Amino acid sequence: MTSLNLALAHAVKLALLVAFAGVLVRGRARQCWAFPAYLATVLVANSLGSFWPARFHTPQAWVVFQGAYDLLKMVVVLELAWRAFAVFPGAMRSARVVLLLLLAASTGHTAGIVRACHRLPVGLSCVLIGPRTR
Repeated sequence: MTSLNLALAHAVKLALLVAFAGVLVRGRARQCWAFPAYLATVLVANSLGSFWPARFHTPQAWVVFQGAYDLLKMVVVLELAWRAFAVFPGAMRSARVVLLLLLAASTGHTAGIVRACHRLPVGLSCVLIGPRTR
């Protein structure tokens, strides 16, 4: 990790701390509890990668961190959709079906990517999904 990368990582940590403090101080955490969890996860992963780069600034760690980010982003979307459609009972039923289909499609897509990555050459698949043995 270069000094420029490290400086950028520290600047991102500072911005995340400011955003997290702002969400908590203004009481916005009650409106969407998943967003502060997302901010905290990004802050922890950024700190791990910049303070211990030999262990956490690796392709395998990146895949784990990115999976956690994606999961929490999906939780934020689901929570906001639930809050938006909760006041409209008829729309809530339709939204549940659409969200279920979207979740099923994204899960199937992700499973397909992981399966396809296992068919790639060892070097490329290690970058995408971590090391494997043959």
